[in-house]
Amino acid sequence: SIQNTLVPLPLLFLIYDFFYTLLHWFLHMKGVYAYVHKHHHFQKAPSRANIDAVNVHPLEFFLGEFNHILALVLVVRGVTVVTIGEYTVGYRGMDVSWLGAVLFIGVGGVLAGLNHTRHDVVLSVPSSSSSSLAVATATSSEADETTSSTSSSSTNNNTSSNHHDKKSKGYLTIFDSKHHDVHHRIPQSNYGQYTVFWDRIFGTFRDYDENDRVNPAYQLDPMTGKTVVVKKSD
Repeated sequence: SIQNTLVPLPLLFLIYDFFYTLLHWFLHMKGVYAYVHKHHHFQKAPSRANIDAVNVHPLEFFLGEFNHILALVLVVRGVTVVTIGEYTVGYRGMDVSWLGAVLFIGVGGVLAGLNHTRHDVVLSVPSSSSSSLAVATATSSEADETTSSTSSSSTNNNTSSNHHDKKSKGYLTIFDSKHHDVHHRIPQSNYGQYTVFWDRIFGTFRDYDENDRVNPAYQLDPMTGKTVVVKKSD
């Protein structure tokens, strides 16, 4: 039913990202980063979707997938915060169907893939009393190797403007692929995988800045997997 398939999804993603944000922050600690997470950050502007998303240390991959199971267990079984005599304060849990679990992992895979592309995808909902759902997607163009520096700069500015057009006033952003793009440029920010809700709470959120972005030409060659830097013409 809708109640045990779709209703639990927001809570599943929220709980998953709580633990993932903490894990991701831990992996960026100075004494840990070089041994586990540094491999993933060799790419300053990943572009191969899930190929780049799962391009991580085996330990990191295991912990990331374990977080999905942990989120499912906590949502289904509930969490007891404190017990005082006969009274218990906490979350009682809810039923999650097998389809709901599959959607949680499947949709998560799609969002993680979008985080590692050159696509500009924003999912937002009205912050007012309106009940309509607004989904805005657009594809940011890749810089052509033969394009002059002036033309490339113009393209980047247009792409940035389009991105902010989709984040109009009156809407609450739920997912924005550019947020993880910022993390790959400035690693000490935006640790969340699917949402930056917890980054906002913990003070590690950094919004996409149209004047401070990675050259879209600086990405991986899909054939070799190596980083290609397109030099600007003089």
